[in-house]
This record gives sequence, structure tokens and C-alpha cells, in this order.
Amino acid sequence: PEIQLPTYKGIKVTGFSADVSDEELERQIDNIRNNFASLEPVEDDRPVSKGDYVTLDFNGEIEGKEFEGGSAEDYLLEVGSNTLFMEFEDSLAGMKKGTGKNLTLTLPQDIRNKELAGKQANFKIFIKEIKRKVLPALDGEFLKNLGDFKDADDFKNSIREKLAEQKKNFRRAKIIEEILNHIMDNMKSEVPGIMITRRIKQINEEIDGNLKKQKITKENYLKMVNTTESQFDEEIRGRAVKEVKEYLIFKALEKAEKKSTEPSEDEINKEKDNIISSYNKEADISRIKEFLESSDGKETLVQSIRRRKIIDLLINSSKVIEEKDAGGRDKKEIWTPDKDKTEFEKKEEKLWTPDSK
Repeated sequence: PEIQLPTYKGIKVTGFSADVSDEELERQIDNIRNNFASLEPVEDDRPVSKGDYVTLDFNGEIEGKEFEGGSAEDYLLEVGSNTLFMEFEDSLAGMKKGTGKNLTLTLPQDIRNKELAGKQANFKIFIKEIKRKVLPALDGEFLKNLGDFKDADDFKNSIREKLAEQKKNFRRAKIIEEILNHIMDNMKSEVPGIMITRRIKQINEEIDGNLKKQKITKENYLKMVNTTESQFDEEIRGRAVKEVKEYLIFKALEKAEKKSTEPSEDEINKEKDNIISSYNKEADISRIKEFLESSDGKETLVQSIRRRKIIDLLINSSKVIEEKDAGGRDKKEIWTPDKDKTEFEKKEEKLWTPDSK
């Protein structure tokens, strides 16, 4: 079905800064150093403090009975990481190696097993070992593990360039996400219920299939993600509606902007060559080449280029208001190195269509 598009050019959007601050650079370098960190025993008699790694035994009981997840031996815990729960971890501060204690704590409301939330639990704790994390120095020996870098400055420049590229991608993805949300919010056409129902069924089948592979029941999964079945169904429906709307919007834009978004043969061939060049093994190259030269493969290339051109058109015709201060922005919107792709950009790699399986 065709939809009536609202005005899609000149939409005001926020331009997230693509500049890399010294703080972001240092944070990313520390993340890399963390991957090569070692754990070393603390000085004799030094008590546990936040950030330490302790090996401990603990045994928890509620009304004299042990409960699931309440006991462990030789458990390695980063104190202050909220891996268990904060009140438990805070109680370890000040304890020394070879000491133990008994305490009563209230289990948190966000505990996985909702039946235990808010209950009083008695714990016996014994500290076996206390270690601290030691990051490697940014010297020549360490840099050998990371690649062919002349010195620390060369390494930092390389990381800065990668972060800048990631932030540039994040900026682009956030702009198109904002544009699409604006178009969806202003759509007057009704979304066909049958398409939404079909997509809901597909999503549920995908989730059920993944849970089956991991041998997790739906009931346990809902407990793990801390949601009810009705909340889960509502979330799936919201996702399905959004994906169907995005599909209909792109189909309408393809028609409205056909002249400027239709790819040429040169563009198709270039796209094909770029994809093939990303593979190394001969068997993979032969397989992907065969697919891309088929009618289905060519259609995939055409759709990919067309979609990219539509996105470029929407971004280039929008009114970008550069962000001046990120201080008041919701924490969810703040960029981090593992967040160079927004939800839309992840989906953009394979946008849902009615023929999707």
C-alpha cells in the first residue's frame, strides 16, 4: 500500500558533535589497556576497597533456607561493579584477607527472581584473596601487542582517527533517525494491520528460535530481562509498527525521488566490487560473487544503493542545528565507542521488508 508522505525536506535536526575530546581519547585508551590488565595481590593487611577484585566464599539464607544465586565458593568479584548487589558489595569494604563476617541484608527490588525482592537474607562471608587491577604502561613493549606503531603518540593519533570516524557515523545515524521519527509522527496514512500482525509473528518466531538454541524458556527469559509478558508483547508490537512504517516510508520515498535515487550501472558495479573486496578467502569470494551476479543479488545491490541515496537526500535537505552543549542531554543519547551505531543504523544493514523471513 502507498502512504501519503508529510513534508520530508527541511526538517530540523540536532547535529551531534563529531569532535573527539581528550577525555574521550584517554577513556578509550584506558579501555584498551584494561583488556591487557593484570590482577596483583594487594599489600599485606590492606583492607578491601572499591575497585578491588576479591575472591570470596558466601552463603545466603532466607528464613534458614538457601536460595538460588545466594551462595558461591571462590567467587571473583570486582567490588563496586554491582555484579551482585550494591549493599552486599559495600559491606565488603574494610574487610581483610582471611577474615569473615555475618550480616543481614535486604535483597534489592530489581533482583532477577521477583519472589525474593525485598526479603531479608542472612549472609556468611569469607574473604580469601584481595587483588588490584594494574594497567600496563603505554610503552613500546605494550604497543607491540596492538600493531605497528612508532610510539605512544602514533598510537593515540590512530585511536583518535578511529573515534572520529565512529562519531561521524553516529552523527549521521542520529540525524536520519530523527528525520524518520519526524516523518512517522506526522504520517496521516493508516498502517495496514495485516502487515503489523505478520511482523509481530516474525519477531516472536525469531526470538523463540534464539531462545530454543540457547535452551532458555520464555518464562525465564522474561525474568532475565525484568519484564512481564504484557510489557514484552507491547514492546514487540511497538517495534513491529515502527519497522512497517519505515518500510512504507522508504517505498514512498523511492517513488517520489526515483530520478535522483535510481543507481547507475557504474554505481552498481562499484558497490559489487566493494563488497567482494571485503572478503579474503577464495571460497567466500566465489560464493558472494555468484550471488551478486544473480538477479536476486543485483536487486539487493540496487536496493542498498537506493536506500543510501534516499538517506543522503534526507540528511542533505534537513536543517541541522549544531549541538553546543551536551551537558543536559539524556545519558542514553551520549556517544560511547560501543555506540557508533544507533538502533536505526543496525537495522539499516538489513531493513525489514514484507518478503523478509
